[in-house]
Amino acid sequence: MVASTRQVPSQALTLGALTLSAAGSSVEEALHTALVGLTRAEKLQTLEVVLEAAVEADEQVSTIVHHAWGLIVEERLWEAKYADANSLMALVQHHEALRRLIAQGDQVTRQKLNAANRISTCWGLPIAQALPATHGSIWPQDPGRDLLRALAAVAPLCSHDAAIQRFTTDIEGQIAAGRPARTRTWPPVVGVAMVQAYQAELLHQPAPLPRGPRNANAVVQGTPETPIAMIAATDVALRRA
Repeated sequence: MVASTRQVPSQALTLGALTLSAAGSSVEEALHTALVGLTRAEKLQTLEVVLEAAVEADEQVSTIVHHAWGLIVEERLWEAKYADANSLMALVQHHEALRRLIAQGDQVTRQKLNAANRISTCWGLPIAQALPATHGSIWPQDPGRDLLRALAAVAPLCSHDAAIQRFTTDIEGQIAAGRPARTRTWPPVVGVAMVQAYQAELLHQPAPLPRGPRNANAVVQGTPETPIAMIAATDVALRRA
């Protein structure tokens, strides 16, 4: 049987639609309703969109919680309501979901920091110079974890110019195919697929630049043991005016 070629609207089933489904309707029912009348290929395409959006949203929520918690700790805001920091910590520990998000946000920040350090070390460039300027560009203003990890994976394999050119070509191809450019995060599936698909090709590109020195101008400073310090260090290095 030849699968139908009709297009499945990418926004037909969104996380918002599932979250704000009609009263009395479960997420499972909403999913089943959205898939009625679709071919197997169309069902897979629709659910892949949902899964990709869920992974992306999960990182965004974790980042928001991580930064919000960091501000509370950094500015000692608990003093406005609680007797001491232990009272606030007890509240956080009571909410399992919040505790998980804070820990996950810390993990995402560490992963971004490690990827940024690897990129800077391999190419001998500060992270702010290793990524293309974003104003008027198709590259995202706030590089997400997965984009940084994808770049870190190919940084030892090729020159900076070769990698940026290859990634830019891929982004342009996605936009030409109708996939909207992300403005703040990077679709996780792109990073993984890109490394797998282009690793062999990049191996034939010019060799990478000599490894640069590990100093304050070349890498992001910070350690996994100081998550609050990492918030500021990562923001300064990854966010460009």
